[in-house]
Amino acid sequence: MSIEKLGLTIKTKVVNTSKTCIGGIVTHIPRILIVDDDRITVKTLKFSLLKNDYLIDSCFSGMDAIELVKKNEYDLVLLDVVMPVMNGYEACTKIHEISDELPVILITANTEDEYLKEGFDVGAIDYLRKPINQVELQARVKNILRIRAAEKEKEDIYDKLRKEVKLAARIQENMLPKWVYLDEQIIFASHYVPSGDVGGDLFDWIKLDAHRYVAYVADISGHGVQAALLMTAIRNILKMFVENMRTDLHIPTLLNQLNHRLSMELFDTNYMTLILGVIDTRLKQFQFLNAGHPPLLEYNTVTKKTFIYNKKGSVPMGWDTEIKYSDDDIETLQLRDDSVILLYTDGLNESIDEEGNEFGIEGLRSIIENEINVESCITFPFRLKDYMSKKNFNIKQDDFTLFCFQLQDDSNVQRDGVLTKKILFKVRSMLKDVGYTALTCEKKVLEWTGDSRLASEIELVIDEFLNNIIIHGYNYKHDAIIVIEFSFRKDKIAIKFWDKGIEWVPANINYSRENPYSFEDDIFMESGKGIHLVLSMVNCFSRMRFENINETIMEIDIEGK
Repeated sequence: MSIEKLGLTIKTKVVNTSKTCIGGIVTHIPRILIVDDDRITVKTLKFSLLKNDYLIDSCFSGMDAIELVKKNEYDLVLLDVVMPVMNGYEACTKIHEISDELPVILITANTEDEYLKEGFDVGAIDYLRKPINQVELQARVKNILRIRAAEKEKEDIYDKLRKEVKLAARIQENMLPKWVYLDEQIIFASHYVPSGDVGGDLFDWIKLDAHRYVAYVADISGHGVQAALLMTAIRNILKMFVENMRTDLHIPTLLNQLNHRLSMELFDTNYMTLILGVIDTRLKQFQFLNAGHPPLLEYNTVTKKTFIYNKKGSVPMGWDTEIKYSDDDIETLQLRDDSVILLYTDGLNESIDEEGNEFGIEGLRSIIENEINVESCITFPFRLKDYMSKKNFNIKQDDFTLFCFQLQDDSNVQRDGVLTKKILFKVRSMLKDVGYTALTCEKKVLEWTGDSRLASEIELVIDEFLNNIIIHGYNYKHDAIIVIEFSFRKDKIAIKFWDKGIEWVPANINYSRENPYSFEDDIFMESGKGIHLVLSMVNCFSRMRFENINETIMEIDIEGK
C-alpha cells in the first residue's frame, strides 16, 4: 500500500487534505484511489490523471483499498476486477459498506453482459475497458467527478439547512414555557411535540397581577419553518398587546387588535385558531374566547368525568380585518380545585389509530375518562401522550400540543371525611437547593406529627433521593426542574417526585414490604443512586415513566414509628 510519485519529470507533492485556498476561497481538489495489482496499469492511470491536478492514491489489492477508504475521504475509486485474494466485485461490496455513496469505476478486460451486470449489482457506477483508452478515461472520470461535486454541494447545503433548523428548534423550545410552573395559586403543565423539528403551535401563560393570568393556545395553519417564524412573531405581538392592557384587559378588544395585525401584516394565505382567556384565582373563574379552535375540556380528578365546552365560539383569526369578536363570544367557567382545564391543538383530537380512524373529541373524552388515571395536571399531558404512543396512534402528522392548568389545592383538604395536609413545590436541579427542601419537609412532619425521629428520617429520604435525581438523572443540568408533592393523610405520609431526567432501568418498579424489590434488576444500583437507603425507610416505593416524565411515589406508615 503506497502513494507513489511518477518518475523524475513529474513533480508532485504529498498533500494531506483535498482542499486548497486560492485567492481566499477554499477549493475542493478531487481525490482518487487507483486499485490494481498491475503496477504498469497503476502508473499509466496516474500519469494520465495527474495532468488534471487530482490527488492520487494507489494500492495493489482489494484489502489495502478497504483500509485506505476507512482512513481517507475519496471522490472516486478506479478498481480492477481481476485481482488475487479479493477480486474487484468483493472489494466494491466492502467499500460500499464503509461509504455507500462513494462512486466506483470497475476496470475490466471482460465486457460481456453478465460480467458487467455483476459489477453494477455490487454498486459500481461505471466501467472502463482494458486496454484503457485515455480519452474515454478522462471523459468518464470528469463526468463522475462533476456529478459527485454537485451531489456534495447539495449535501453541504442540506447539512447547513439542517443545522439552522436544529438551532431554530432549540430557540423555539426555549421560547415556550417550561413543562411545569407552579406558585401558591395555580399549576401549569404542558407537552409540545412538533411534527418536524419546528412547528406552528403556540401556547403560553402571562401573569397579570397577584390573582390573574392570561392563558392561551393557538395553532397556525401550515407546518415547518414558515409556521415557526409566524409563531415567534405572533407570540411577541400578543405579549406586547397583553402588557399594554395589563390593568384592564378586555379579551374581545385584544383579539380584534391581534386579528387586524395578522390580516394586514403577517398572513397571506395563513390563518390561526386560538383559545385565549383570563384566569382569576380569587374568583375561581376562567373567562375565555374560542376563535375557531377545538373546544376546551374540563376533567374532574374526583368524579373522573370530562366536560366539553363548545356552546360558544367564533371564526379563526387572520382571514379578514372586518372580523369582530365581542362579549357575546366569551364563555365563563367556574374553576374547582379538583378540576384540570385542557387546552390543546387539533394534532391531539385528529390523531388516527392503526386502522386510520380519527378518534375526535368524543374519543378523546373516552380515553381521558377510561384509559388514563390522572390526579394532577402535572402529569396529565405526559400520561395522555404516553397512552397514545403505546397504542400506536399516528401523532406525527401534525404538531402535538397539550397545555393544562389547575388551581392549587388548599394546604388542608377534606375529602371523604379524611383530612389531608400537603405542600407542593418546585426544586431546581442544584445541589444547594436540596438541603433547604429536605429541611422544609422535616419541619412540616414535625409540625404535623410531633415525631422528631420520623421527621429526621423524612429529611434523609428526600435529601438522598433529590441528590440522586440531580446527579444521575439530570447529570447536574442546572436549569432542570423537579416537582415534589409532600402530603400527610391520617396515618401515612406520601412523597411524590416528578422529573424529566433519564429513563431509569427498569423504568417501572413497584416495591413494598410484602413485595420486596430485586436490587439485581436495577442496573444503576452500583452508581450511587442510594435506593437501598431509601427503600429501607419506606413502606412502599413505585416508579413509573410516562413519555419523558419520571414519577416516583413513596409511602411511609406513621403507625408504629
